[in-house]
Amino acid sequence: MTSSWYDYDVYLQPKHLKGKRVTLTIARAGEVEVDERGNKQVKPVLYFKGTAKYLFLNKTSRTMLCEMFGESPAACAGKKIAIQAVPIKGRKDGKETVVISRAAETTPSASLPPDAVPQEKDDLARIWSLLEFHEIEQPEFVVKRAVTAAKGDHAVALAALEAKYGQVPVVVSS
Repeated sequence: MTSSWYDYDVYLQPKHLKGKRVTLTIARAGEVEVDERGNKQVKPVLYFKGTAKYLFLNKTSRTMLCEMFGESPAACAGKKIAIQAVPIKGRKDGKETVVISRAAETTPSASLPPDAVPQEKDDLARIWSLLEFHEIEQPEFVVKRAVTAAKGDHAVALAALEAKYGQVPVVVSS
């Protein structure tokens, strides 16, 4: 017998992550047939090295994988990603979902598309501090959208993000 009833689950769920951000290596992408109330559907999944559990991929997760590794599911094999449980926006019951992000080994400037990297390191540090402080999900998308909307002007993108989310409070140590 296992140490937890959750060990019998075949797919990764928020409860398995125990509030932690976990880095995993993708073994391969695949598909699983599921029966949702008599309606059989094929759902995309990721399999990982070191665990038999797989992760269902929603549209947001698939978009993130495309941004990171390109459109081919086969291109994901061997790549590292981070997953973590986050509350589902708009839900009052506290239900969580698993989101995909870049693995921690990747620095913020290297994880962004080249056209989304601010020209000055100070702007980059301020943007990432802002997004981390406000716990913004999938910051790579937020930065890319802001820079695109600002037509490549990184200072304008930073100002727009600060206007939307608020500035990061400055902490002065004594």
